[in-house]
Amino acid sequence: MLRSNESAVSGILLGYIASIINYSMAVIYFTVLTRFISLEDYGYYNALLSIAGIISMFFPTLGID
Repeated sequence: MLRSNESAVSGILLGYIASIINYSMAVIYFTVLTRFISLEDYGYYNALLSIAGIISMFFPTLGID
């Protein structure tokens, strides 16, 4: 039987930390996108993807994680 050095609680916490980092990067990306770069220059497609990433913080069933 294989034994892991990682406990179940630390695995769950590491998963939450990774999710928090991903969601905070989506918020930073959206902020930079809307504050410093005009949508015409950057593109509406990328803006929609970043908005969908932020929405997936609350509704993770959208498939964008």
